[in-house]
Amino acid sequence: KLKDSSKIVEHQLDQYHQKHKKALAWHKWFKTMPEVSELNEAQKKVGENLKLAVNDIRLADESHVVDDFIVTIERLDKQNKGLRKGLDKPPIIKLEDEENFRFPLGKATLSPAFLDKLKQKKFPEMKNILDRYSVVNTLEIVGHTDGSPVNGEGNMDEMLPAVVNNGLGVDNLTSGSNADLGLMRALAIREAWMQWVALQPGNLKPRKVEIRCYSAAQTIPSKLGQPVLKRPLAAARRIEIRFTQLIVKNAGVKKIGPEKYPFKRIENTR
Repeated sequence: KLKDSSKIVEHQLDQYHQKHKKALAWHKWFKTMPEVSELNEAQKKVGENLKLAVNDIRLADESHVVDDFIVTIERLDKQNKGLRKGLDKPPIIKLEDEENFRFPLGKATLSPAFLDKLKQKKFPEMKNILDRYSVVNTLEIVGHTDGSPVNGEGNMDEMLPAVVNNGLGVDNLTSGSNADLGLMRALAIREAWMQWVALQPGNLKPRKVEIRCYSAAQTIPSKLGQPVLKRPLAAARRIEIRFTQLIVKNAGVKKIGPEKYPFKRIENTR
């Protein structure tokens, strides 16, 4: 009985090995089929896409941090531009005798060449500055002379009101000092500017600003530390045009514009 049972077991084992070999052969053949290979590739791609999707979800969850960072950068950039604009001063335009902006000796007459250079170059430059610096509300024109003595008797006290208020030509003024002469030359530039502005078309006309004329006479040398000399000096004879923000402080007068600009001039009318 034991021998018979042993034979049966051996037969069953032999059948199992044969079936196992057939299964291995079938498995090997199955793997070589193109459809199975494509299926494996598709499964691999699905796995990769799944990983990418999980990563995208993680990034999306953190995207608000990036958005907040971008908003902060844009805000700081805007503030930085505002600060730069606040610190940016308008240039000072100089009309110097050495550059052919030359007045006749002891006079404030503008030659045709002088006027042409103003109209073609300097006045358009002034308009561009006014367009760029919207808070500027005042032009300050300063006349400088050299130390050459001025001979003669001036009529400024008598005639100046008519020039400033009534449009009387500057050529009606005569100077009795370099202080008079510096103011007359500043007024001559003012007169030429106002005439040029009046001729500009509406869409090109500079905006209206207050114009103030001053004389520095020979008191401010063209170079720092240079002494005031009683002789002709071309470099000393010049006009300076400054762009300022005039702020009038008075209990009954509203302040004009913001006070953050470094080129503002504050006057107290009390």
